[in-house]
Amino acid sequence: MADVAVEVQIADSEQFQALMRSLVSAAESFATLSDEERAALPRAARAGIDILIAAAQPGGGSDGEDRAFCGRVIIEWPPPRNGILASWGCAIYDAETGKPVTTASKITVTADVQDLITCELVMFADEDGNPVYDGKPRFRDDRIITGTFPFIAAEMRVRS
Repeated sequence: MADVAVEVQIADSEQFQALMRSLVSAAESFATLSDEERAALPRAARAGIDILIAAAQPGGGSDGEDRAFCGRVIIEWPPPRNGILASWGCAIYDAETGKPVTTASKITVTADVQDLITCELVMFADEDGNPVYDGKPRFRDDRIITGTFPFIAAEMRVRS
């Protein structure tokens, strides 16, 4: 087996969906290998096949269609100081509009190697529980309404 490098930007939704369909198709093909055929493969190939099959199964790695995301964001980190990235200076942008998301107070990034890079943003919410991307906070019982919302990380970059 030859190594194949694929570069896909999540923003290229059609290309991403096509890549995911081809990976599912490959996983289905590999799943038909007999135990003897699998045993004849190098250990690294068997491990890669196992990961691919697990990612293609419902509940495994996913292209996001079966999960609800609030959208896609770009996370921009400040330049590292002394080799360390600080979170206090990062900026978040809506990947669709390019507008800054100014209401987030916490970002939790998840980079599972068998899945999408996703993040949860703790941010202002409206009275119906929807994320508020900019503007003033809403209040309920004299408290700011916030929520934790899942997003796809379309891009992460370091500010130059």
